[in-house]
Amino acid sequence: MLAHNGLYYRITGNGYPVLLLHGFLEDETMWKEIRQSFEGFQFISIDLPGHGKSAEHPLTDDMQSIAQPVAKLIQSLGLTKYAVLGHSLGGYIGLELLKSSIPPASICLLNSHPFEDTPFRKENRLRLVELLNTKKRSFLQQAIPGLFMYPSNHDIEIRSLIDDAEKLPTEAIQHTTLAMRNRENYATTLLEEAKKANIYCVDGEDDVLIQHRALQDWCKEVNGMYLSIPDTAHMPFIETPDEVLECLETVFLDIKKRED
Repeated sequence: MLAHNGLYYRITGNGYPVLLLHGFLEDETMWKEIRQSFEGFQFISIDLPGHGKSAEHPLTDDMQSIAQPVAKLIQSLGLTKYAVLGHSLGGYIGLELLKSSIPPASICLLNSHPFEDTPFRKENRLRLVELLNTKKRSFLQQAIPGLFMYPSNHDIEIRSLIDDAEKLPTEAIQHTTLAMRNRENYATTLLEEAKKANIYCVDGEDDVLIQHRALQDWCKEVNGMYLSIPDTAHMPFIETPDEVLECLETVFLDIKKRED
């Protein structure tokens, strides 16, 4: 892997640049199959600050502390036009990049959305921050299986996710949790910027973290494309990988058509 100011990333393939941004407690390895499945793109897979090999990257309790290092990497690579594919937290960062001097031309939100946390979700995140001080693994053992539609079918993958997450610095998890809690409502604050980009929304039909109707309405408002994967929740790239690849083929074909 390569590094830029403590931010680790991997570049594979050739063609139109696509940033691959993983979700909370994940890392860039989640994109391995996707990187290998599509030609004509240069994939830039990033370990976001506080995650993977970038686990020691400094963080504060706001989304900009995660997005700014990514924006600086984009500048250092000399990108002038690119797309973002972001899962969950990665989607939030993709939307944050709309504020940067080199905003993405296209953003695909995979199990992600533009809305701020609900009051209930914000309160839960505060409880999580406290819980992490004393019961880190207990939290992970409860939270990560809850992201799956059929957790009993994916014992090995879930155990690996829990083990990897447990290795992350507790403070990094806490800062990221608070950053997500404090994020703005992109659906309104970045509405005009989103209308200028090409927006794609791909979610799991049974993902309880997504307000599906609100996401559909917002996607329509920004003239985006909405795709839903049945019988899966927040981790479709593990539970229904073929369906994810099918959806992304539609997305990437549309991006390529727009950029040719």
